[in-house]
Amino acid sequence: MPNLSSDISKPTSGNPQHPGYTTNLRGYYIHTPTPRDFIHIMAALASHQPLEKILRFIRKSSSLLHFFSNRRTIREIAKELAQSPKPHHSIQILNLAYHLGHTLNASAYESVSFRLAQSRNWDMVLGVVGAARKHVGHTTLRLLNWRALALMESQRYSSLRRILDEFQAADITPIRRTYHIILSGCLRNHDLAGAKRSLQDMRDAGIHMDATTHALISNSYRKFGVDPQVRYNALASLPGLTPGMRTTVVNNILQSALDADDLSTAFRLLSLFRDKTVISTLSLASTKFAFERIQPNSDNLPPLLGLDVKPNSDTFALSMNYLIQNLDYEGSLEVANKSILLGIPPSANLVTSLVHTYFLQGQGDNAIHMLSHLSVTSKTEGWNALRIDSLGGHDLPSLILTHVPLTTRMFNALLRGILNRQGLSLVPNIFSIMYANNIRPNARTIEVLLSYMNQVNIPHPRTFFQVLRALTTASPIRPSVQHMHNIVSRIFRDERAMVVRSAWSRHFAKRMDSSRLRRRKRIPILGTTDSFDPLAGIEIGKHLSYRTAARPTVQSLTAHEVKTDSVMVFLRIRRQSVLHLDVDSAHRFLETLMARGMHPNVYHFGALVEGYALAGRFASALEVMKSASNSGVKPNIVMYTNLIAAYARRQDIKSAVSMFKAMLAAGITPDIPSIDAVVSAFHAKGDHKTARDLLKALWVYIQPFPKNLADADLETLLSHFRSVDSAPSKKAKFTLTKRLQTYLQVRKIIRAYRRYFGSRARPKRIRRRARKRECNRDAKEKHDRHPRKLCRHLTSRSCIQNRLAGDVQTAE
Repeated sequence: MPNLSSDISKPTSGNPQHPGYTTNLRGYYIHTPTPRDFIHIMAALASHQPLEKILRFIRKSSSLLHFFSNRRTIREIAKELAQSPKPHHSIQILNLAYHLGHTLNASAYESVSFRLAQSRNWDMVLGVVGAARKHVGHTTLRLLNWRALALMESQRYSSLRRILDEFQAADITPIRRTYHIILSGCLRNHDLAGAKRSLQDMRDAGIHMDATTHALISNSYRKFGVDPQVRYNALASLPGLTPGMRTTVVNNILQSALDADDLSTAFRLLSLFRDKTVISTLSLASTKFAFERIQPNSDNLPPLLGLDVKPNSDTFALSMNYLIQNLDYEGSLEVANKSILLGIPPSANLVTSLVHTYFLQGQGDNAIHMLSHLSVTSKTEGWNALRIDSLGGHDLPSLILTHVPLTTRMFNALLRGILNRQGLSLVPNIFSIMYANNIRPNARTIEVLLSYMNQVNIPHPRTFFQVLRALTTASPIRPSVQHMHNIVSRIFRDERAMVVRSAWSRHFAKRMDSSRLRRRKRIPILGTTDSFDPLAGIEIGKHLSYRTAARPTVQSLTAHEVKTDSVMVFLRIRRQSVLHLDVDSAHRFLETLMARGMHPNVYHFGALVEGYALAGRFASALEVMKSASNSGVKPNIVMYTNLIAAYARRQDIKSAVSMFKAMLAAGITPDIPSIDAVVSAFHAKGDHKTARDLLKALWVYIQPFPKNLADADLETLLSHFRSVDSAPSKKAKFTLTKRLQTYLQVRKIIRAYRRYFGSRARPKRIRRRARKRECNRDAKEKHDRHPRKLCRHLTSRSCIQNRLAGDVQTAE
């Protein structure tokens, strides 16, 4: 057996209550006294020794045999391991006890499942429930409910749909909590039909909807859009809820109102809070909350007089997020400060909103300084590496810096800010800090990384699939539809660039000729399939080389019966209307969206407007904007910009300028793309002098016009004007050096992720084989592109040195 005692702190002189026992296993997060030989068991489990070998060692030790016979102690050990950075050891300990003939009762497995659920190790929960069925010989109501919850959280919707069959097979009657878990899973999966079916099953079982059911529906309904009936039922159920649940329900309905920019409903909801200073506090923090100028709207809201609802920190975090979306960063900080002055303890959501605000305001070091004070480790090297200013940020109110544990959501906000500010190079540092604070990434972490890769237009969609597969196979995280949003969007942009030209194009033509239209049909990068789920009928083109890389992700989503969501339907609508000018089909997909209970938003209407504009059907585009306004969706600047750009492509200066004026009359402030679009109309017509003068005149909408550019030509002015936008350009060109540097950074990110969060380290032999396959694939791609350059490269000194360095690193 391996002896790792040298890697652990020296054993104590023993435990007075347990002679021969020691407490030297804190390196494994075990505080219960154990025999001295137990350290060898943990070392063997950590090194993946065979089960039979470990059992033989235990049977040769009388102290270990006696130790494993104490079911209460083994239960405590399993619970402690469940809360450790390596929770899978808890299942292994339970398995060892079972093979030694000392099976624990079902309540021990329930306790371990509870600890694992607290740390969101859902795959481990499923493992414990399965082990209980095998070890104990039966299951319990609590274990089956833990299994249902784990299936929902891990997006195994196909198995969750059949969970009632497992209850029936075990002769156990489901309770209200069981049906609520199934209902929540259906709503998360955008499966409105399944949600109605689960409610009917609950009624058939004699369990009627109560206040908690309406609250659950309201809390999960945000992704479907605003539904007046759901909102009414949730508010009417408030008297039957606990004070904490009342606040949660009101906060969720408030979030939906702010999403829809419905300040009238938000004012009525804020009036429900017992503390009447909330409204005045928000009004003082930002002019966006000028509630004194808003007439309260009581439509579709039940009378709620004398209800005791207490605001919490999340209430103010919602208001901060609304101000962030409206670019009022100073107001967001003011809301946070005033909530602290009111004596409301800060929550994790408030700290997360603060992180976003600081980075968007250009004070990212303050966010890093704040989070470093919440860290459980005293080491500051990792945090300092993230800073730009070596002196660090400024001190913040002490209430923000204490009593708030770090969460994955905070680190996701930090990751997003660091990516936008400093790129991919510091992602391994963030993973290291997360590991030191016992924080694991989640699906949103991968989504943030993919979103940045999409934003900066990292070359080749294959890289996205490789990153997604590498990070999901190395951890319990499963691929999701949200991950596919960024990948499909990235592929869509490639195809759009081939079929849609800007009015700034040097070889711009007034209309697409017939060969251009035929090209649309010849290059279907995004194909279609008869199956609408999980990707709204979108599939990767069959002729594309990275289709194989995409197959495991799509197969995983399909096998678990993951439904499509509103974002993926938007991408399908945009594909039909923009890439193929088939706006009628796009309308049918909009109807499918509504038939599934999801409400169209500004993006869905915007995709139709863009399609009609590209097809030259401007009257229909304006009609869509009118329909959106009647539906409560205010036309945004993107819709107007698409119309202006479409007029510019047709060299219709008069209509382009008229649409720009209509945008101003609607109270929308021009941004860089909209000004760029209206100026391009004059360029397309060949009137470069007017285009130059107009650009100088409209520059003041963005910032004062630079005096040093007064005599610059149109091309120079455009270059400076577009550079005013601090966001990374999606059209930025990747040089060969930059591309190789990016690939190396992505590889380092994957290695760091596997090092800190990998579910199991791969043997060196497998790593060497994987590296060899990767090198062979890269060599083949280079040979296909530049066969002569490859031959010279493979024999160069630098290439040989790099290969040797890689072999040495693998051996280490």
